[in-house]
Amino acid sequence: KTAQIDALVAKKQTLLGKLAEKRAARISHAVTKGLDPSVPMKDSGMEWLGSIPASWRLMPFRRLIIGGTQNGLYKAKEFFSKDGTAFVQMGEAFSEPIIRKTAKDRVLLSDAELSQWGLEKGDLIFARRSLVFDGSGKCSVVGELQEPHVYESSMIRVRPDTENLNPLFAFYYFWSAYARAQMLATTTQVTISGIDSQQLKDIAVCVPPLDVQQTIVAYIQDAEFQHSKAMEGITSVVS
Repeated sequence: KTAQIDALVAKKQTLLGKLAEKRAARISHAVTKGLDPSVPMKDSGMEWLGSIPASWRLMPFRRLIIGGTQNGLYKAKEFFSKDGTAFVQMGEAFSEPIIRKTAKDRVLLSDAELSQWGLEKGDLIFARRSLVFDGSGKCSVVGELQEPHVYESSMIRVRPDTENLNPLFAFYYFWSAYARAQMLATTTQVTISGIDSQQLKDIAVCVPPLDVQQTIVAYIQDAEFQHSKAMEGITSVVS
């Protein structure tokens, strides 16, 4: 019985691993090559990226954002209060990368602090520092929140220029293998791995036309839904 259980667990882990690899490859291809294999391509000028669709641009992230970058807010323990404003911690931001749930912690704020560190739908949040190397520069996107939120000091907020960059497309791009490779190549490693605002703004971003970005977002969201169903199926069958 024990051997059978171990074999089933191993099989589940193998299947889940293959699904994760397929998901990562699908996202990376969609946000750097597009969905139409018949479109003309051009050399991106980046060896690590290769060719991209001819109508796409490759731009530094700094040219696609509004208002620069903003490091998160530090609040001492005495400011934590159930009567305060919802305060997003890094662990919960990256456990569910599309931030929709109300944060567990709350802090007392001034109006000026809420104005400077408040989150809006479509904001991108990046891990400024991480105890593990792979966590540096990890990206989340703010979804629909039911009340005002601010975010803690281990993160960087960026507000995309929506006339050029769909926030969800940017989110998926920063989860791609290409963006993660760029991010980790610039990460400094001492006791805590980290990336600063300047390094983040230098990241090269593939920018399709806005209508193409929306089509890619819809494709990935559908694929993510199918991925979740497949994961649940594997878990239930093996269990």
